[in-house]
Amino acid sequence: MISFRFQDKDTPVHRLNPFCKLVWVAVILVLALIFDHPLYIFLLFLSTLPLVAVAKIWREWASAIKLVLYLGIFIVVINTLVISQGAHVLIEAPFEIPALGPLNITLEAIFFGLMMALRLLSIISAFTILNFTVHPDDMMLAMMKMKLPYKSVLATSLSTRFVPT
Repeated sequence: MISFRFQDKDTPVHRLNPFCKLVWVAVILVLALIFDHPLYIFLLFLSTLPLVAVAKIWREWASAIKLVLYLGIFIVVINTLVISQGAHVLIEAPFEIPALGPLNITLEAIFFGLMMALRLLSIISAFTILNFTVHPDDMMLAMMKMKLPYKSVLATSLSTRFVPT
């Protein structure tokens, strides 16, 4: 069974300063939220793959990403059913949903759902690398040096330790 806990593998990525990895994750997060073009977000996702290879966390990363893919399918389905705006209607149901109105499945809603799933995939990929390459104690010390509130730092540290368990 694959563990979702930190394991020190003595790779260049594991030896990097936690601040460096935090800044990298913050940049990936901000860029994924700013960009709207799927190609740019896909390139952001691809930019995480070299770090996975250098950190030697393929199995752990792939198991976490597999869960995100299931969530991505759910996002596409929900967006397709809820968003009815769009010029290219693929399926128009003959009935209405009381709270949502007519059920129209549009091409734009499918693409928007795919875009959101890809955005989530790139963000979670970066955070997964951070979780697998930074020891929780080092993360806690880095956040305390950033003068974050102690209770928030403690809650974050405890969650990164116990949620994978």
